Amino acid sequence: MFFSAARAEPSRSGARDSRFRAKWNTRLAAYIHGPIEAAIISLLCKTRITPNQITIGGFIIGCSATAAFALGRVGVGILAALIFGIVDGLDGKLARVKIETTKHGKWEHHLDYFIENSWWAAIAFTLWRRRPISERVLFSRFAHRVATTG
Repeated sequence: MFFSAARAEPSRSGARDSRFRAKWNTRLAAYIHGPIEAAIISLLCKTRITPNQITIGGFIIGCSATAAFALGRVGVGILAALIFGIVDGLDGKLARVKIETTKHGKWEHHLDYFIENSWWAAIAFTLWRRRPISERVLFSRFAHRVATTG
């Protein structure tokens, strides 16, 4: 079952909402990405591919998604983001299977966080770029005025 029957009291800080989203994302990744990652890991564990090589490949795929979103190729960006979601889980699993974990492996999560947030910036850029030039000039003047007076 996807949802827990227990109810928590809502808090002012929205902590309940973030816990719900984290739990939902974890379950979604476990049900969809898990079997795919397990199949790929069963093939990768017999090769000389290292977890760091997978991290670099994932970084390239994530940057490709950012570039696709920035250029307005949303379909390609979504496809690259979905592939990145699967590749993102492979490096840690391969490191645990091959017993090649390092302290630097924890820094990979910061890289993932940066890449995933760059997608939002690229989508915002694309939406901004698609606006008529007159609206862009007006927005730029408004943003400059807010930045210089605030």
